[in-house]
Amino acid sequence: MECNVTNNMTFEEAKEKIEQIIRNMESGDLPLEESVAQFEEASSLIKYCQQKLDEYKGKVEAITIAEERKGENE
Repeated sequence: MECNVTNNMTFEEAKEKIEQIIRNMESGDLPLEESVAQFEEASSLIKYCQQKLDEYKGKVEAITIAEERKGENE
């Protein structure tokens, strides 16, 4: 499920979808089977978002280190 859900999604789109799923589940109007399916989808989206955050954190850290080294060499 994870690959199908997140293939072409941005971080922001995935975050919005998670928020939508939470609203749907909190409404209490979903049948049990649909609630479980949405929970499963949200879990995949959360994992995707965490991976994206980790990826971007690494990029920011690399840029910061490169800038610090550049400043030391000047």
